[in-house]
Amino acid sequence: MGIHGYIIGVPLSGFYTSVFYVNSLLLTQLQCLYNQSCVNIICDRIGSNRNFTALSRASCFPKNVTIDFLSERLFTEFWSRNPNYMGYFEQCQPHSCSYTTNQRRTFVLLMMTVIGLSFTVSIILRFISPFITSFILKRCQQTQQTSSSDDIQRDVVGHFSIRTYIVNMWIKSHQYITTLNIFENVDKPNPSDEELNAQRKCTRAYIVVLVVIMASVIYITMLSYQTVTTIVDKPTLDEYANLPKSADCLCTNLSIPHHTFINFDPQFHEVCKSHFIELNGEWMSLLYDLYKDQRDNKRNLRTFQGMAIFHFQAIQAMCRMVIMAVNNELTLFLNSTLTTVEILELDLFEKKINAIINNFCLNTMRSSFLYSLQWIRNMYSGNGLISALATNWYPVIAFEAAIGTIYMKAQKYNLSSCNCATMSACVEPISLELNSGSNWTVPGMMIGCLPLESMLESTLECIYDQDCLDTITETLLAKSILPLSSARTRFKPINTTKLITIASELFIEDWGVEFAYERYFTSCQPKICSYTLSERFRIKDSMSTIFTIYGGICILLRFIIPIGFKFAYKCFSRRNRQVTAMDTT
Repeated sequence: MGIHGYIIGVPLSGFYTSVFYVNSLLLTQLQCLYNQSCVNIICDRIGSNRNFTALSRASCFPKNVTIDFLSERLFTEFWSRNPNYMGYFEQCQPHSCSYTTNQRRTFVLLMMTVIGLSFTVSIILRFISPFITSFILKRCQQTQQTSSSDDIQRDVVGHFSIRTYIVNMWIKSHQYITTLNIFENVDKPNPSDEELNAQRKCTRAYIVVLVVIMASVIYITMLSYQTVTTIVDKPTLDEYANLPKSADCLCTNLSIPHHTFINFDPQFHEVCKSHFIELNGEWMSLLYDLYKDQRDNKRNLRTFQGMAIFHFQAIQAMCRMVIMAVNNELTLFLNSTLTTVEILELDLFEKKINAIINNFCLNTMRSSFLYSLQWIRNMYSGNGLISALATNWYPVIAFEAAIGTIYMKAQKYNLSSCNCATMSACVEPISLELNSGSNWTVPGMMIGCLPLESMLESTLECIYDQDCLDTITETLLAKSILPLSSARTRFKPINTTKLITIASELFIEDWGVEFAYERYFTSCQPKICSYTLSERFRIKDSMSTIFTIYGGICILLRFIIPIGFKFAYKCFSRRNRQVTAMDTT
């Protein structure tokens, strides 16, 4: 390994030969491809009619760099990093944004609220205090009287008393409203009739305007929405479950390892833990003795007796590789994290975790294993490896009398229609040599260019069938062996499901995955949760608003009504004087 390559005596700098093609490729340097003269020599020697141009030297790698070095760096000159926040924002498509600010009331607003509420309370007390006082005095002066009248007289008297009370209340109410004067001038306790009449008219106008305005305010307040933000400190899971779905709960731990709330208990195919692939088991020992007998007695190895041991060894190796790959990938996955700024709701959590698990099981895990498996298969065929069993290539001695040259000739399968030189997956059914001398085709079992390829193209039909196993053990003069149970596998139908299909599913019968929302919630540790609700007519807030507005309007009307009344009175008096003057003229 390590000598320069030649093309008819011309050394090619940077090209190497080796035992394996891959090793030769990894050692190869590319300086020849940067030299036009070297490229021309290659084109001339291979008889190409096309003109090839040497590579440009505009590269961050030196000319003498090896393919091995380039492959480690994925043949990448540089990584272009151009994060596009605008594109991210467009894909996010936020439908709404909200924020909450906490601020104190301004001094002016605070004073208006205090004055309004104070005036409201004073007005209410002004109206109800006389009634309360009168009621208390009457109750104190009232004496208990007994009546000797019969029931009918009591009913008549009671009826008369109620009617009298209603009439009296109506008279008093009418008199109170008629004589009500809230614009009374305390400096003039005995105003003239004209002034008293004007004050009472202002009072009536004041009441009418106040009623209209307050009715409008109450109507608008009842129809308008009020936004209320509620904050819950360190909620428990039960408290969080009772919160509205619009609640925002920020996680204390933004990145939570998967293993804190996800568990895997994968169940592999029964064959991977069966007696058919036990290393020192009875079945494997029997098959090895068969192969050894065939080899020592130079019998045909392309039979069940000669190839079965390698078939089940390939299954054993595949199971071992799958289990190791699954365990390694599960360790990486469970140590990776779920990043959430806000705690996920239960239904969203289940959807997200199911999507993550499905992506891991169906895409990441499977594609990683299948890539490795395909890489192994390509390395076998690409390097032209010769099987020790001569199942893909066999030696042919030519010109034995002269120089005795040995050539390798490709095996052919499937009635010579498939050649191992061009197709590494050539297979055909394998036969068991019966004691009678005839051949019996083993159901589902194949032989081909390589044991790995023939195993992948085979099915497990025989080891599920007691009759098939009995035929084999009777021929081999061995003890009967129990088959696998078809009820324990999901890969059906058994007689058509190839091992390549089972391998692509990682020999997994069930992933045994479980995840717990409770453990996720505990790991998230939300400190606070807040939610905002818009409601109509919250009694507490609505009454507070109405009373505040009522007090402010009362104060405002106390100033506006008298001024407006005086202005209207002057205008009306001036107009009357003008009309009187015109009539006199």
